[in-house]
Amino acid sequence: MSDSVIYFIDKAAFLAITSLIALILAFRIKRNPDRTRYMRKVKEKQRGEEYEARMQMYGFFSCLAISVTILLIILIIWLFGFDFDNLLLASLMVIALIDIIVKRHLTGEVYLWHWVLFALGIGIMILIDLESRNDSKVEVQDEKLSMEIEFWEKVDYTSIDSVLVVDELPRTKYGCFEGYSYLGSKIGVFRLKDGSEAKFYVLNKKAPVLELYTQKGRYFINRKTAVETEQLIEELRDKIGDKMKN
Repeated sequence: MSDSVIYFIDKAAFLAITSLIALILAFRIKRNPDRTRYMRKVKEKQRGEEYEARMQMYGFFSCLAISVTILLIILIIWLFGFDFDNLLLASLMVIALIDIIVKRHLTGEVYLWHWVLFALGIGIMILIDLESRNDSKVEVQDEKLSMEIEFWEKVDYTSIDSVLVVDELPRTKYGCFEGYSYLGSKIGVFRLKDGSEAKFYVLNKKAPVLELYTQKGRYFINRKTAVETEQLIEELRDKIGDKMKN
């Protein structure tokens, strides 16, 4: 079993356990509210049976939303290969939005600062993603090919067996285990249709792509534009000579 598969299984197991806990709590609030700390605190407010019933439904739907959202995270990572940390942050924002809507509908209790925090979280997530994309680059250095794209890696020229220039990316069987695939980028370890794995450092799916066969495995690499990728091809050709195939 490859490291990438183990990575996905570890993350999926953690998320599945969290989803199960949230689901159990949801039905516990619905069927045995007196046994939950949440409902005991609600009853301590002594605001009447109608208020308690609404808060009970709010607690149930909120925990259920958390459980379902976590299961969707696992599915999205498996099918599309989003970065785990970024997807988790986005999912927390979704859960927060659902929580605000459900609470407003059932109890009428939503405060302005809830919306402020939600908007702030979305803004931070967008800024982090934009900064990460601006800093991403593939460089031909003196002795190594450097890929600085969220997670950093270098490949020695001596470890490269051959490089092909291809017009399109191979189809993947399902999502990646470490990385993401969205907004024109494809970064991480992906399983291909033939069952093999390859590392993708692709910043533009429409540009020419370099297919590297190395002692460390198979890579697909390019830069943000076709012009920059053509420049990368010439720079790399100077380093590896006949290993660059047309």
